[in-house]
Amino acid sequence: MNIRSDRAVYSLIFFFVAVFSSWTVLERFTGYYGISLYAVISGLLIGFIPQYWQTIQKIKPRLVTLVPFFVIIILSCLFLILNPIANNKDYFGGSDSDDALNQAATALLEGKYPYNELTYLGNAITPMPGAVLIAVPFVAVFGNSGTQNLFWISVFLLFLFFHFNKKHQASALGGLLLLSLPLILYQLAIGSDHLANAIYVLLAFIMLDKYLGKNQSLLYVVALLNVGIALSSRVNFTLLFPLFFFYGGYKYGWRRSLFTTGMSLLVFIIVTLPFYLYNPDGFAPLHTRYKLDRFNNVLPNAQLIVPAVSLLTGILVIVLKRKMILLNDFLLSSAIVLFIPVLSGVILRSLQESHPSLGYSSYSTFFIPFVIVLFLTKFLGRDAEYQSRHTL
Repeated sequence: MNIRSDRAVYSLIFFFVAVFSSWTVLERFTGYYGISLYAVISGLLIGFIPQYWQTIQKIKPRLVTLVPFFVIIILSCLFLILNPIANNKDYFGGSDSDDALNQAATALLEGKYPYNELTYLGNAITPMPGAVLIAVPFVAVFGNSGTQNLFWISVFLLFLFFHFNKKHQASALGGLLLLSLPLILYQLAIGSDHLANAIYVLLAFIMLDKYLGKNQSLLYVVALLNVGIALSSRVNFTLLFPLFFFYGGYKYGWRRSLFTTGMSLLVFIIVTLPFYLYNPDGFAPLHTRYKLDRFNNVLPNAQLIVPAVSLLTGILVIVLKRKMILLNDFLLSSAIVLFIPVLSGVILRSLQESHPSLGYSSYSTFFIPFVIVLFLTKFLGRDAEYQSRHTL
């Protein structure tokens, strides 16, 4: 497959992700007319990118450089204006997406167990200890964990700037892609940490990959710590542990990969286990397993089958790419592993309710940053290693 074909395929993938992920949000606020309009507009714009890519690249660098700053300003204004409204019960029932982490982080700062309380909507606090620890500085300084989205989006755009050869185009296009997704805008407004969570997991693995094959021991240790803490954020991200083991084994050697994965897992255990042992029955993050248990009448043992199929599919992708494996292959397999449970939730719930139900599509945020990096790689190229695999 040549580069032009790659670009067309990934444009279609991003179009699907854009519509699929935002379906529930658009249906809630605009109805099916809004979904149809968004699908048409996003389809035209995304289709425009590969068709006129050479023309887009000629845009003056000064204009392109300003785009990420405008994106951050727009998103900041959106959060400051809409977050107080979203937390008001009089508007669409309110939202406790940020309250869970706010309460957990505040309890931790006060020396209390973070999982004893419920949010003001009566929901348990389900983010794992790593997510709570990462939210602590934002709650301590700003009083709201939702502010971490703005921080991590800024870090993500900065990462794109340094990760790609065409720096300004990468950060600008990455920012515009985020801005084009209604799900991202909605979750930013309600203070959900899903996007921040996905970004710091993605960056933790990329940092670990960067220093795994080098002798810079201090940065390698920092990367190990980052991965262990980041994966102690949501249960679904733990599936990436074995995935990275296979990726690292093929790329850097099995012994080094086993040591790296094992040490990251040890950090994960050190961060997570004390909170579980303190109150096993009250450790609310384990309640998330019921998200798939509820479908056992449609698919028996769904809570086991869906993660297993997801993981095996991701490993298969890595095995097929093993002869010339790159970071992008790990990112692709990770996106697949995070996507399959979301798609399964949509399908199983639709079968259970005997009509289309896309509520689970709102969990697409967990794989969106992975898809954006892959999308940009197809258009901008990462480095000579990537280019050598493709021909014009």
